[in-house]
Amino acid sequence: TNEINSYHDNVRSDGLVGLLRAYDPGRLSHKKFLKQYWNPETRQPKYNLPEEISQDVCRYVMEKPEEDISYHQDVEDYVRSLRPTNLPTVRCPWGCGEFPHRARPCNPTLLIQIQLRKVQLNIIPKTLAEIHQYETSRLDYIRQQGEGEDMILGNRNWLCLPTVCLTANEGFCIMTCRFHSTNSERKRVHVHPPRSHGLPLSSVNCDKLAPVAMIPRTCRSIRGGKYNVTSLMQTGHASFSGVDFCNVQTEGRFDWTPSVMSDRSEALSLAGRPDIFALAQLKAQEGNITQGML
Repeated sequence: TNEINSYHDNVRSDGLVGLLRAYDPGRLSHKKFLKQYWNPETRQPKYNLPEEISQDVCRYVMEKPEEDISYHQDVEDYVRSLRPTNLPTVRCPWGCGEFPHRARPCNPTLLIQIQLRKVQLNIIPKTLAEIHQYETSRLDYIRQQGEGEDMILGNRNWLCLPTVCLTANEGFCIMTCRFHSTNSERKRVHVHPPRSHGLPLSSVNCDKLAPVAMIPRTCRSIRGGKYNVTSLMQTGHASFSGVDFCNVQTEGRFDWTPSVMSDRSEALSLAGRPDIFALAQLKAQEGNITQGML
């Protein structure tokens, strides 16, 4: 929130210079950046000089001749810290990634009891009656010792970690995403797939080499006729619970164009899952896949 307010204030007060400072302060020279904190009449820094930049450093940069390069490492470090980093760095107990300004506080007592199964907390019966709402959270929300952190797009500088906060009314709280902030949303049945080894990126297609696979039904575009339009679809099931456009089958589709992510996922399954390797051998004998996949 402070970054967003500072962004609007800079644009409103300084125009184009403020816009450049808000989007990428590194595009401004150090002398132009410190000009807002420098009093040309007294040739002294103003009272609102950031604490990370000392008065001597500000004076050193501002009093340099115009033809010289006005550079100082302290100013460079502060300028880099101003670059906006609004990323979904809050990891929700249900596995979501949320932006810090949209995260919601949650009572940590029941969540800690669910995560630490061998620990018996002293919880009042009224609060303990709501523990079923937290049983749908991911059991790997608290990382094991030596386990790597969750990263956004594999970037070490963009970590997505469990986050806590202190509120005036509820005290110590665990932050959740906006989609799991109410009891009605938490008690729904959630399917939590295991974590991906290596990069947290998945293929756009589901795993085909599996005992059970989700096969989407084909939906083609609308075709226009002389007097009407028709929509071609193989099958679709609709009921009061919603519309279903996929099948759960024991045979996966192997006619899709292979990709690097899908090949990598299948290679990991073949290397670490003896049951998947046995299934692949069976499908190779039946002629569904080639021996080259093994």
